[in-house]
Amino acid sequence: MGGSAATADSRAPVARYPLGLRMAVSIAPLPDDPAPTWQCTVQATEEANAWRDVVEGDGAAEAFVDVLRHTVTVPAEGFRVVRLVPPPEATGERAVDADRSNHSVVVGERVVVTWIRRLRDREHPAPLTLAHLAEVRFLGVPVTHGILTWRSPSGRELPCAVATGYLPRSRNGWEWCPDLVEQQLGVRPSKSPTDAAGLGPMTGPMPLPDSWVEDFPARIGRLVARLHIALATPSALLPEPVRRVGTDHLRSWHTAAGTRLERVIGIAASGVLDDADHVLSPRVGALRKAINGLADLAGQLDGQGAAPGGEAARNGAGVVVQRVHGDLHAGQLVRWPGGLAVVDFDGNPALSVDEETALDDPLTQPAARDIAQLLLSLDHVGRIADERSRFRFTDAVDEWSDRARAELLAAYKAELAHADMEHLLDERLVPAFEAEQVCRELLYAARHRVPWAHAPLAGLRLMVPAERGHRSPSGRHRAADA
Repeated sequence: MGGSAATADSRAPVARYPLGLRMAVSIAPLPDDPAPTWQCTVQATEEANAWRDVVEGDGAAEAFVDVLRHTVTVPAEGFRVVRLVPPPEATGERAVDADRSNHSVVVGERVVVTWIRRLRDREHPAPLTLAHLAEVRFLGVPVTHGILTWRSPSGRELPCAVATGYLPRSRNGWEWCPDLVEQQLGVRPSKSPTDAAGLGPMTGPMPLPDSWVEDFPARIGRLVARLHIALATPSALLPEPVRRVGTDHLRSWHTAAGTRLERVIGIAASGVLDDADHVLSPRVGALRKAINGLADLAGQLDGQGAAPGGEAARNGAGVVVQRVHGDLHAGQLVRWPGGLAVVDFDGNPALSVDEETALDDPLTQPAARDIAQLLLSLDHVGRIADERSRFRFTDAVDEWSDRARAELLAAYKAELAHADMEHLLDERLVPAFEAEQVCRELLYAARHRVPWAHAPLAGLRLMVPAERGHRSPSGRHRAADA
């Protein structure tokens, strides 16, 4: 797994699931992690006790598809094969490079096998979410054929591999969405080798217009509304998928968001991210006010007699929560000839261990959490198109972002209303969750991908007004840059 034939990690595996006579899924501990964590690798052996990581073509992904096709499973202590929809016969392997955290292999252009590289000792959302969506017959995800899970010492079932249907000619939203923004704004990127930036003159014929150019934000909004409705539909696996939580949850969310803001303020002042101090400092007050809206709402609910915990569900007060996607951004929206699909139900990798264990299931959240992240992500799509044009269309992208975000939200709410499920979205939470998501994006940029900071900073400049005559933490007086 991972495209390398190098010798596997020297740590002794604690468990192995046989995929064939000479291949196995191996689980080995990673003791350096702050929480119990294991490395999951797919290995092959040609001789006794000499294991190596598999490469595409070794047949490991094919073997897992065959495991799901057979009704008899090789027993292996701690492992379980979950079969949902039988996969077709498939042979031949090629890697998919889009996923950074896991490793995916296309088998026979019919099935995608995703190997989960790192297993953390927490309840992984994918098995339950995918099985529930299959049971309620939600068609907006690739068909899930099956899952291989391993039971950790704490008793939690952790997915090692997931097999889903392959969507031919599919592209994730970080690819197809900026293309449509460019078409709508009249930006014509060029791939001339003489242009170091990858952009030619903004002249010449545009490609044939895409039928989605004008309404793709609304299409996304409708799809996500249907996803939330499906996740809120009772099934044998989730008989009560929607409930109300009390003020303790609101205050916990407020604390987590406030902590992220303070970390971002420190990063901006440090100069790690270019222009972050200039853009963020005059907007800290507005961001803090938005985040404090969670505490304000908790106070209002206290005044209405809402209990801190489960009593909120019984007296009709509190905030509606349900199972959500948890990491919903443009990259999770796959377009293919059959339409749109949502992928990657692994949860939010940015959550800290404390957040994951503080309150129930981290995937039991307000739908507003997904919507806030998605709205910000849509602005990022415009920023990618603007960057590809050498920032020649920033004003036009600003206007497009305002309009597109409004269209997405309107279509989402209309779809909920059509299903008589308006209560799933609590719009009072969106500003605070958007402010927190900006902080998450900037923290991600500082830790992993500094050039990405331009997107959340540009969106922040547009969406949050600056304070006039602000003094930055460095003491320099500056006028607002709004």
